[in-house]
Order: sequence, then C-alpha cells, then structure tokens
Amino acid sequence: MKNIILTGLPGSGKTSVAVCLKNIFPDFTLAEVDILIVERENLSVNKIFEIKGEKYFRTIEKHLIDKLLERENQIISLGGGSLENNFNFDKAKKNSLIFYLKADVNILFERLKGSNDRPLLKCDNPKEKLSELLNKREENYKKSDFIIDVNNIDVEKTAKKIEEIYKNENRDN
Repeated sequence: MKNIILTGLPGSGKTSVAVCLKNIFPDFTLAEVDILIVERENLSVNKIFEIKGEKYFRTIEKHLIDKLLERENQIISLGGGSLENNFNFDKAKKNSLIFYLKADVNILFERLKGSNDRPLLKCDNPKEKLSELLNKREENYKKSDFIIDVNNIDVEKTAKKIEEIYKNENRDN
C-alpha cells in the first residue's frame, strides 16, 4: 500500500499524528525523518546544526528521504524543511499520499513556546521566524495531495481524517 507522508511547519503535529496513524495502520513502518537522522548522527538536531551546519543536515535528510521513498507501507513524518530541499514530488506521488498539516502561525507559536529543540526558531522573534518559514515553504507544502487544517482539531481527529482520505484513495487498489 502507498506511504502516508506528513509535512508541515514545526508544531503542526506531524510526529503526534504519525504515532496515531501507526496505531490505525499497525502493519506500516513509522519513519520519523528527524529521529532517524539523530540516531544516525548520534547528535541532536540542534547539535547537528551547531556543529555541522544546516547544509550538512539537509544533505543527510535528502538522502534518507530518497531511500525511504523506495519502499511502501510507511508513515513518513518529514522535517518541516524537507520539501524545500529538492524533494522529489514525482517519485513520492508514485507510491505515497502527501498530507500537509496546515496551521496558523499564531497557533504554531503557542504550541512551540518554550521549546528549545527547534534550531531554526532559536532567534529573537520566533513568531516572526515561523511566519518567514511559512512564506518560504508554503508553495511546496501546497503541492501535497491533501491539505488538512489542524488549527481546531486534535491529533486523533486529524489522524482519523487522514485515515478516511487514505482508505477512500486506496479503495480501488
């Protein structure tokens, strides 16, 4: 069966929704891209950015995603910046459905307040930075197969909505 790919800005709920989806689709493999990179490098995302730089991180991220796209039956939670890193939409859409978890900047900011594990948000004005990231990434996010507004629904309802769409899309396969 096709992969389920989750994308969106930090704080949109990709990781939490992916875990819920894993409960709904127990035969699928859960692939959290940032966690896989952390395990491979034996460093936190913050430390990778600090020591080796964002370019290094993005290179590893691209290679890992390309490898993941060679398989099916996965729930893939992308890092927020994955789609701006020469993401292969054509390859992904052959064996995956891509879901953009869309949330307003104000809501994302509230969810992320106090978080220290987001290297791109370590700045004087993280809310402004979120807005900049959204402006920069939204064009690619909108190339997703489905956009799920997650402003006013919880993680479980988001997962159920994705399950319903996914099953409808795969009914004839």
